Amino acid sequence: NGLQAEFTDILAARHRNIMAVGDDFQCIYTWRGAQIENILDFPKRWEGCQIVKLERNYRSVPGVLEVANAVMKGVSQNFEKQLRPVRPDMGARPILYSVHDGRVQAAEILNRIQVSRESGYRYSDMAVLYRSHFQSIEIQMTLARQGVPFRITSGVGVFEQIHVKDVLAYLRLLLCPTDELSFRRFATLLPGVGEKTALGLWTKMGRRFDCHDAADRDKLGGLLGAKAKPVWPALSQCFSCSAEHLENSEIGALVDDFLDFFYAAHLHREWEDADADERVADVRELAAQIASTDGGLAGFLADVALYTNLDARRNEPAGDRLTLSTVHQAKGMEWPVVFLPWCSQGMFPSAKAVEENRFEEERRLFYVALTRAKDVLYLFSPSVRVLSDGGIVPVEPSMFVKAVPAELLEARRSTIYLPPPVGRSPYRRSDRQTAAEKPAFKTYWRR
Repeated sequence: NGLQAEFTDILAARHRNIMAVGDDFQCIYTWRGAQIENILDFPKRWEGCQIVKLERNYRSVPGVLEVANAVMKGVSQNFEKQLRPVRPDMGARPILYSVHDGRVQAAEILNRIQVSRESGYRYSDMAVLYRSHFQSIEIQMTLARQGVPFRITSGVGVFEQIHVKDVLAYLRLLLCPTDELSFRRFATLLPGVGEKTALGLWTKMGRRFDCHDAADRDKLGGLLGAKAKPVWPALSQCFSCSAEHLENSEIGALVDDFLDFFYAAHLHREWEDADADERVADVRELAAQIASTDGGLAGFLADVALYTNLDARRNEPAGDRLTLSTVHQAKGMEWPVVFLPWCSQGMFPSAKAVEENRFEEERRLFYVALTRAKDVLYLFSPSVRVLSDGGIVPVEPSMFVKAVPAELLEARRSTIYLPPPVGRSPYRRSDRQTAAEKPAFKTYWRR
């Protein structure tokens, strides 16, 4: 960052002996304060310095490096350099898989993992790298269901995040009226309700709360204090609306409604606006990612329980386990086989980067992802994305994939067909209220 650069310059000012080692192609932490200008402007700050380019690459096969070099040709500011492979050409090119959606993508990744195992690779030789945690949900669920051992190296898992745990507590209440832990967690989201009060409410409700029963909802509303009473009508209506979504297995819609009726306002009450907005976006992404889950809400919660049991063991010795990681966390690491899901515009680069026309760091991040692969590199490009209401939108391949000449990639189309999720028509759009139709419930206690 700027302060570190200034401090280094001061240390070297007297004797003018200084050496900096850095890769402008891998500057991916500007959101932590890193400044790419510190390396790009080094020759200006230290006029007459010698520049040594480390262009020989000992990690990756030529096919991977050719794709990485092609992606970085679009960089506007950088030191001109070209990665040159030391390893011999094995003849294989990185593989670009066209898949229908996220479900097929997860199934194809599982299939490619099995093929790689048959080719002699261990699970520990492979990694699935993604732009953000939530892009990995369907993949994690698929791997867990099939018993594939994996570890997540990128910080807190999706289902361990506080705001996701809050949503899961709400979803569990929809199915199990005697789930005390979920009730107490849910109750503490209400203004003025702490752990002790939540336990008292549970006891007064007879250790049971059927959220689909209007009488139970009225009873709980009558027990609430003055701070919590104003928000209860919104939550009561949210519970009332859930029956249709449960019948149609519209899990994403359940999450969206909870967010729109109540939880977005709660987040803005508890967090500064920027942090609250980030958590709202997380929950919205969760809703979209789980919209096409098989088995309805019960099946989804069973998958979460299975995943949570696996995740609880992630601090055990690694053994032979597949790695799942964000690209940021994977920087500096390498694997013989790498899978890159969601190589789609709006996913990688992220939607926020697209909106803000901020592509340079996203391009560098994509480069880091590509260059983690030693032998085999798979890229996956879904053609549609399922929304939280079950609707679909078409998605284009990532601009970074489009920047790669076609002859450098082996294009394949997945032949996997998955029937629609059990309990509803394929990609059904519900007629639920939109967020715009619920403004009254969002104004009770926004800051």
